[in-house]
Amino acid sequence: MLEIVDADPTAPGVQIHVGKTFATQGFVALNRADNASGTLDFAATLVAPAKPIEGALRVASFDVVGLKQGDTEIAFDVVKLASTQARAIKVESTALALSVMP
Repeated sequence: MLEIVDADPTAPGVQIHVGKTFATQGFVALNRADNASGTLDFAATLVAPAKPIEGALRVASFDVVGLKQGDTEIAFDVVKLASTQARAIKVESTALALSVMP
């Protein structure tokens, strides 16, 4: 029902937008969307001497275009965050219900 819009048409495949903090002080290890399978994989880390993140920030974002009308949802199956000591940070992810009208 939806298709992710490629954030970087000059690179092979489909990518999403990288948040400013990771684009300027980080390393993006994985940035790939597969519209055929409906999956998105993104992995990034900050690089020294970047300071740990505090407060709210955008890690990444993506734009979608509707392909056919109907109801659907966007859900993230796996979301992981880690501290500078590689300890897991608790995170919750909630599905987003959408009504698509192309």
